[in-house]
Amino acid sequence: MTGDLGLLVIDMQQGLFDEGPYQPDKVLTQVKSLIKHARENNVPVIYVQHNEDPQWGGSLVAGKPGHDIHPDIAPQAGEVIIQKHHGNAFEDTNLQAVLKEKGIKRLIICGMQTDECINASSRGAHALGYDVTLVGDAHTTGNSDKAKQIIEDHNAALGEFAKVKPTAEITFA
Repeated sequence: MTGDLGLLVIDMQQGLFDEGPYQPDKVLTQVKSLIKHARENNVPVIYVQHNEDPQWGGSLVAGKPGHDIHPDIAPQAGEVIIQKHHGNAFEDTNLQAVLKEKGIKRLIICGMQTDECINASSRGAHALGYDVTLVGDAHTTGNSDKAKQIIEDHNAALGEFAKVKPTAEITFA
């Protein structure tokens, strides 16, 4: 393992891709690259998987095909998958315990949805004292005429406490 660094891949689930996010191919390519480089450098890749309440339905209900992590970036044997029910990946999960067990203090964050789980989890990580790097071109939101602005606005807002860097500038050292 490379020191105290970990890659947090949030909600890159088939159901969200099926809903048509903004620039899905670009984000998938960036996240795939991050995962590849993390693995090559023995940096833990930790997946977060959202679970919608079966009572309300939706594509992210456990057991439905949309709940699965996108097959192009599927976890490998031994990689951790955190199950969550809230926007913040730390809320009511064992994520903090897993990070502590692995000695992770610095997080590189990517995934979906910018204005929901990426925002909440980045803020949650910072509030708990983690050194946060948000990969500015490796997160996305729903496809709308405001999607690009939503991403830019969140990169700026989260940049108040996190380093925001493009994929090309991320190093796993």
